[in-house]
Amino acid sequence: MQKSSLVKSFETRIEDVLGLHLSPAGNYRLNLAGLISLLTKPRILMSYCAYRTSKFSRVRSFLRIASALWPSFFLSLLKSRPDIVVIFSGGAFSGIENVCILMTRIFGIPNVLIVDNWDNLSSKSIIWSSPNGLGTWGENMEKDAKMIHGMNPEVVRHTGSARFRPNEHEVKPIDGDFIFFAGSGKPLIDELNAVRTIRDCLDEVGLQDLNLIYRPHPVANLDLGRVRLLLSTRQRILLDPSFNDDPSNVFYTEGPLLYLESLCKYARVVIAPQSSIIVESLSLGTPVVSLNWIDGSPDIRPLDKYTHFSELKSAAGFFAVTDFREFRELIKSIVNCKSNHNLVPEILPTFTNSYKDRVSELVEATYIRVKEKI
Repeated sequence: MQKSSLVKSFETRIEDVLGLHLSPAGNYRLNLAGLISLLTKPRILMSYCAYRTSKFSRVRSFLRIASALWPSFFLSLLKSRPDIVVIFSGGAFSGIENVCILMTRIFGIPNVLIVDNWDNLSSKSIIWSSPNGLGTWGENMEKDAKMIHGMNPEVVRHTGSARFRPNEHEVKPIDGDFIFFAGSGKPLIDELNAVRTIRDCLDEVGLQDLNLIYRPHPVANLDLGRVRLLLSTRQRILLDPSFNDDPSNVFYTEGPLLYLESLCKYARVVIAPQSSIIVESLSLGTPVVSLNWIDGSPDIRPLDKYTHFSELKSAAGFFAVTDFREFRELIKSIVNCKSNHNLVPEILPTFTNSYKDRVSELVEATYIRVKEKI
């Protein structure tokens, strides 16, 4: 089928938007990240919503809304009158995304919102300005869009993840057998102590030949000095080698993201307390162990507090352990649970086409549907 001029125009520069979409988490600004691309014949305005969070929630909310009114976006709409606006969400809906959608509606311009992460429609704020088109990861997020945000089913399409696209290239193998520990952005446990204890557990149950690869999350602001001290004093604990130095500088760049796909696919087991890497690993058939407790409050089960994690309870290959004793008892059987199938197709489907094509199809379908109703 021949592609329309709208899709061709969009595809010519979408990689620029994806490049910004994968920008380092620490570089978020208090304003729209600017006009990414203004294309002609037809004109498509693409923007990426990003912000630096504040520990003062009222200040944070005000700044998000104020930043959404940043003159660059308003003037771009006023001067260029694009045919459609595509908004790549930064992960929260209390300000920027909502006001941008509202502004496009005031100008009578169709809009599309691309959701950043698998849990954003159930763990973030309400979308009070409904978009004309919505890109979700999969079926479960589509249900959240309908039930929580009152979206019309016709506006929703499955676009998957911008950062995790293993179907678009060969996922390179990693030498040796290993277990992958994926750090959390907001860790509820001392991750370095957990890495050390897990290494001891593996040795105790006869899995001493498995390497343990640790990938800290930059948002956690982990002390790299402590990490290096741990690496220097223990054998078979490795830092994700795609990080040359400070993870915050390279976390969302191409090399580490490609290596992340390899870690998720070729690990015998992935350990991820709370992270989207749980879903990404399960989608590649890799079993996942989540450490379901909080240091200092061992009886609290954090996974029970988040509704989106309830979707994982019935997933084959997902194990939420409540302490290291339970981990030690189960780990030998879990390492043999590898599957060749997607274990969470309702959350993150296995796609055959590219992310660029999926988003382009959503943009075109939205544009046609809105114009037909005028």
